[in-house]
Amino acid sequence: IESQTMAPPACGEPGCCGGEVAQQGVAARLEAVLAAELEASHVRVEDESNGCGAKLNVIVVSPRFEKIPLLAQHRLVNQAAADILKEIHAFRLKTYTPAKWAQLQA
Repeated sequence: IESQTMAPPACGEPGCCGGEVAQQGVAARLEAVLAAELEASHVRVEDESNGCGAKLNVIVVSPRFEKIPLLAQHRLVNQAAADILKEIHAFRLKTYTPAKWAQLQA
């Protein structure tokens, strides 16, 4: 499994997490859950909220997405991460089959 978590320095911006790193570790937990639950070959979770975990950009590549519509793919992700998603304010998701991901990387 290839995974990549990218998090900027700790939060501190006014209005974001109360100026604290309240969501510390949410990106790593989300990455682990998605990799395990969806048998993902690639998961990337980017924290776009200066480290507080409130705004995440997520890419998931899984063979479980083969032959199912995009909406069903997103539902699988939402079901797998339901508990963690309660802690997140903004969540941008892209899902790919391994073949589509390989095509995009070429």
